[in-house]
Amino acid sequence: MRLIVNMELAGGLVLEEKPFTVRIPKITPDLATGIGAWSNVEIIAALTNCVRPDGSQIHPFMPYGLYANMEKADIAALVAFLRTVKRVVKAQK
Repeated sequence: MRLIVNMELAGGLVLEEKPFTVRIPKITPDLATGIGAWSNVEIIAALTNCVRPDGSQIHPFMPYGLYANMEKADIAALVAFLRTVKRVVKAQK
């Protein structure tokens, strides 16, 4: 895996593990191509219940069970951190 400078949390990494392929999503706060349009409640639901704002499931590779067991203040701090990440405008493939 090669990290690209100024593309932190911009997604796109592909993990191929038979019988499926997982594409790591973009979680920068860009409004059009990231999670910038998501509310704090929607981000928390994604982290703790593995569900997107549109109701679709996030791939179970995401360790949502670990996030679900975090203290509410810690989850709120994680959401606050995600709001500070540099926006990266990048279409998902």
